[in-house]
Amino acid sequence: MPRPLLLAALLPLGLAACASDPTFGERLLARGEATAALGERAVAGERAVARGETLVERGRARVREGEALVDEGLELIQEGRREQAAVRRALAEEG
Repeated sequence: MPRPLLLAALLPLGLAACASDPTFGERLLARGEATAALGERAVAGERAVARGETLVERGRARVREGEALVDEGLELIQEGRREQAAVRRALAEEG
């Protein structure tokens, strides 16, 4: 059989093979690949959640530290103003 005629005869068979349903093994393999991809996404999500929780806790700790510094600063301001007022009274009594 001449080569072009052989190719023409085999072409419909090749197309039919491509159009056939995947085998059980092919479906199982595709399902496994899809499940693996979902697993990778789930792991990436878990890592993002853990990192986010760590950042939130660090931020909250810094906020608490900042609030403590603000409180300490306000106390120093009040103490300084009391001292200034005492000095002014002492100067007024001398004068």
